[in-house]
Amino acid sequence: MEITKRFKNALAAFNKTTNGGPDPNSFLKYGSRRMPSTWSTPEISDEDFYTGLGFAVVNKRANRSVVIGKKFLYTNAKESVIARANEKGEKIVHPYLNLIRESTDFSERDFWYDISTYLDLEGVYYLMAVRAVTASGKVGNIQKFTLLNPYNIRAVVDTRGNLGGYIEQRNDLRREIPKEMIIPIRLLNPFDPEKAYSLADAARDSQFTMKQANDFAREAIDGNLNAPGILSSAIELPDDQFDNFVERIKHHGRGEPLFGNGAGTVTWTDMQQDLDKAALDKINSINRDTLIAVSGLSVTGLGMEQTGTGREVSRSQKDDFTENAIMPQIENIIDALNLDYRRYYNDQYKSNGYSLSLDNPLEANYDAIQAEVDIRDSRFNLQQSLIKAGYTYDIAAKYANGDLSITDIGEPEEPEEPEEEVAVEEETEPVEEVVETSSYTDKAFDVYEGYPIPVLQYLTDQADQINSISEQGSFIYSNEPLLQLNAASKTVRITRIDEMQNSLIAVVDGTTYIKLGEFSQNADRPAIIAKLNKRYKNQPVAIKKKIDLNHDCHHDIYEVIKNAAFDQQALIDSNTNDLLTSAESAEEGLYNWYVNEINNGDLNPHADLDDFINGMTLPFAVYFTVMFPIYASYRVQQTANSLNITDEVPVVAMTEEVKEVIKDFARREATSHMNTIKTDIENALAIIRTKTSNPSEFKALFEQAFADIQKRRATTIANNAAARIFNISQYEADLQFLTRAGLVNKAYKQLFSLTGDPCSICEYIITQTNKAPIPFTQAFVDMGKTIETPDRKMTFNYEAITAGNVHPNCHCAYRLIVDEDVV
Repeated sequence: MEITKRFKNALAAFNKTTNGGPDPNSFLKYGSRRMPSTWSTPEISDEDFYTGLGFAVVNKRANRSVVIGKKFLYTNAKESVIARANEKGEKIVHPYLNLIRESTDFSERDFWYDISTYLDLEGVYYLMAVRAVTASGKVGNIQKFTLLNPYNIRAVVDTRGNLGGYIEQRNDLRREIPKEMIIPIRLLNPFDPEKAYSLADAARDSQFTMKQANDFAREAIDGNLNAPGILSSAIELPDDQFDNFVERIKHHGRGEPLFGNGAGTVTWTDMQQDLDKAALDKINSINRDTLIAVSGLSVTGLGMEQTGTGREVSRSQKDDFTENAIMPQIENIIDALNLDYRRYYNDQYKSNGYSLSLDNPLEANYDAIQAEVDIRDSRFNLQQSLIKAGYTYDIAAKYANGDLSITDIGEPEEPEEPEEEVAVEEETEPVEEVVETSSYTDKAFDVYEGYPIPVLQYLTDQADQINSISEQGSFIYSNEPLLQLNAASKTVRITRIDEMQNSLIAVVDGTTYIKLGEFSQNADRPAIIAKLNKRYKNQPVAIKKKIDLNHDCHHDIYEVIKNAAFDQQALIDSNTNDLLTSAESAEEGLYNWYVNEINNGDLNPHADLDDFINGMTLPFAVYFTVMFPIYASYRVQQTANSLNITDEVPVVAMTEEVKEVIKDFARREATSHMNTIKTDIENALAIIRTKTSNPSEFKALFEQAFADIQKRRATTIANNAAARIFNISQYEADLQFLTRAGLVNKAYKQLFSLTGDPCSICEYIITQTNKAPIPFTQAFVDMGKTIETPDRKMTFNYEAITAGNVHPNCHCAYRLIVDEDVV
């Protein structure tokens, strides 16, 4: 029997639980509350998780999702669809986006908040798309979206795992929902794709431990309220004396002293728990950090102060939270919507290419921009006052920038006399003489780079009604040699702010103006002009340098473009219009030359184009210079994202090589365009000569023919110039990025058609490169090579083809391939 008893005791030892009732230390460890049977598989419901820090995390993520979802979604579409919409002045909006924004069943905030919350808690959301479903599975247009509670939804699956539909159960109500009416949004569970895996699942252990630690602390507090103590004496008393001692203690009045005689002492041992130890702060801290890491938030992001966290660190943490936690959440939602649109409305998708896309909410730090604008404005005013006082530009600039102290700048070289100051004031006061902005038309201007003229900060409510281009630098147009006329001060003075067609300008005089930006369609022009006149009337503007064909200031202009607060498409449209205006001016100049020759009796004139080509080279150079950073920065981001390269900063520099390429292309484009116009004009004259020799009829027919030429060539020049700079920017962006990443030797390219209908010459090149992609730095066609097809023959004597744009009006580009990854 003794051996059997020992064997049973040994087995019982192995089966002993660590935190159940049989443990004699259970009360001291856990209080009177029974804990879970095992800590290896903690169980906590979503309802329990959605408390305390768990609620804070889910709520913060949902609130941020609302902001991103409401403000940064846009509709992408095919280029042809976008072009048609732009021509009509219409805005493209995805039909699903309209259903969300115009719903009468829920607000737009509810949509993003609810879905984000349920995804964090349950890992899956079922969005109901109310639409007709036929027996064959065909669907009609969505009438509305309905928000459901995923805890009430159950998917119905057959024995083979095929989805049959869904059942919604709410209390005693039950309804079946066809699978075509549910858009499932699911987070990945890498271990079981059929089961969802949420943020609450990932952080369950940490939240469980924190809740148990808090329960333990509460039990300790509750136990301490009536915790007993132990009274003992230093010596063992006889029974009768001990009984007497106990009675004296029990019947002792509160506040009365206890008296003892002899050497014996009485001690008190407290049985209360130390609450500092019961708080378990280290356990809470470790598990709190785990929960925060899972959520993508930071300590300060949860509203808790943390020593050493400054404004920049806090901003960086917020951006990291948005980029790595919230943007993927929003993209997961819109990807499900895009998939549903492609799946059930594929014909419409093939026609318009509609897809919901997420813009980058981190693209601009508007607080920092505003602060920087204020600082630069103060420096600008200080510098202008020093220049006006007679200091040189370099000294004024260094002092305004803080590089020189007040004791270093010395005396001005040419201090202004008070009399001269008064004279200047008297001269500028009546400058309000009318200078009509129409006087600037039909004139050729030199362009000068001036110092910034910030306008947005003074417009407040109208700031979004103007696309400013002068925040970081200004462009001064003049047909006078400004740097010679104003050699002493190198400044011009604004007499008033006005409008010229769709442009906001600062009028200097009849020969000079400064372009400040472009008005939006519904801009309150009088209010904008009135506010800026209060600020800039009689304001001097310093001239930095003249912009000429060597493009010395390209880097500065690039900084202006990069940092200005403008809509990119608006800037593209504005500069395209400027190019077309310059082209029309040059064409009309050539036309007027022919008219003058005809008036002199020469009905077969031949023009010398050198002056006209020189006049067109600058507009092309300016256009290419402005467009390059826009297209290049967009392309390099695409390349970095497609290749999943994050350790290289996706930026593109305006290198000397790029400047030379732009200079060369500008000259060649100007030459090509003016030669084409000349050819068209002389062909028209040849035809007119066969019809009449009457001078008045001749001129009338020539005027009509030239109008047709201009109308036809306007679209051609815009398309060719845009295609050329697009391909230059794309190629240079990829080349610089691949070089920094060390991938040039692994990079190849193929030619492909953007329209799907290439000409026979392009089709030949596409076929060859599809068979064998060529190294990235190799040309598709070398200079001087001839390609002949059954219907065409083309000799490439204009340039080598490296990035598409094989011929005028070509719609081909290249596809980049790196280690079999296609961009």
